[in-house]
Amino acid sequence: MDDKRCLILDATRQLIVNHGLHGTSMNMIVKASGVPMGTIYRYFKDKETLINELHRELIGHIAKVICKGLNETESLRQQLEQLINNIIDCNEVYPDRFLTKAILDMVPRPEDEEKALLEKIFQPVLSFALRGIEQGVFKPLPVDVLLSLGLGPVEWHFHVHKRNLHGLTPKQRALFIQACWDAMTLEDKR
Repeated sequence: MDDKRCLILDATRQLIVNHGLHGTSMNMIVKASGVPMGTIYRYFKDKETLINELHRELIGHIAKVICKGLNETESLRQQLEQLINNIIDCNEVYPDRFLTKAILDMVPRPEDEEKALLEKIFQPVLSFALRGIEQGVFKPLPVDVLLSLGLGPVEWHFHVHKRNLHGLTPKQRALFIQACWDAMTLEDKR
């Protein structure tokens, strides 16, 4: 990725974390990035385009980190552990990215475009959920609902703590994983 583009996106992300989306102006982005206004508009048609590109970049980065090491030859339980540990680690290493993503998730976008993007970059996670349903291990719910039950509590934990993250102990992680597993699985499969 081009250095100036990275500077613009990084500055925008930091400004959104510190000032909110509506408190971040193009002039602030110019000052924080050190990139002239005209150059910013060569990369991004307008602020909306910049925000949408930042959102896509964040989702792509987060998806890559979350899906790292996910191996469909492992048991569903092992895959869930990998996913949750990746989410926790990603949140602890990149808390500002998750916070910015949460803010930008609220920006209206064409639903079809958003759904297609998410399905593409989170394909390993969706496949994991579908395999669990097909194998009769996971509750036969719509995949987005199932994943909200299983992975949503981890994201909620970090949403509540925002920047005041305190690492979970190994015992807390194990309990977290068990609770998520229990939420996703049929009672007789636990």
